[in-house]
Amino acid sequence: MEIGRTQRIYPIEPLVGLRVWRAVDSHSFIHLASMFHGAEWPYSHPLVARCNHHGWDPLRPFDRNEHEAPAPRCKCGIYASSSGALRDYLPARLDVVRGLPIVVGHVALWGVVYGSRRGWRASLAYPQRLYVPVAGLDEHVATRVLTDLRLYGVPVESLSGRSGGEVLHELSDQARAA
Repeated sequence: MEIGRTQRIYPIEPLVGLRVWRAVDSHSFIHLASMFHGAEWPYSHPLVARCNHHGWDPLRPFDRNEHEAPAPRCKCGIYASSSGALRDYLPARLDVVRGLPIVVGHVALWGVVYGSRRGWRASLAYPQRLYVPVAGLDEHVATRVLTDLRLYGVPVESLSGRSGGEVLHELSDQARAA
C-alpha cells in the first residue's frame, strides 16, 4: 500500500478484501496469524488494529507520536488487498511453516478505513471465508487445520494448489463459478 496515496473512505458496510495469513498452533487450536507481525486473530470477535511502528516498551513513557490505527501518515492498520494485488502478498512457493500452511481468504474491514489502488487498511477486521492449500500436508494435519479454522464461524475450503500462482488460479476459477 502506498502511504502517500491513501485516502480515508467511509464505507456504509464492511469492505471485503483478500489477505494471506499463517496458520499457527497455539492454545491447543490452530489460529490465524499475521504473516508479518505475528498478531493472532481471535475467534468470535474482530481483530483491533494497533500501531506497532514505534515498538512496544512497557518502560517507555507515553510517546506523543502514538496514535489510533490506522493513521493517514503511518503504515499501521489491518491490511487487505484487492484481487489484483493479492499476488504481491502470496509467496511464490507455499512452504509449510512448522508443519502448518499459509491460509488465503476474504476478510471484512470496517471502522476507520484507508484505501489505495492496491487495497485497504482498517481499524477492525474479521475473516469471511478461508482457503487452505493442503497439497503437501499430512492428511491428519490438513484435517485438523480445516476443522480448527471453522471455529471462526466462516466457510473453510481446501485448495489443491502447490504454488502461489496455482492458488490464485483456483481462487479465480471459484470467483467465476460463483
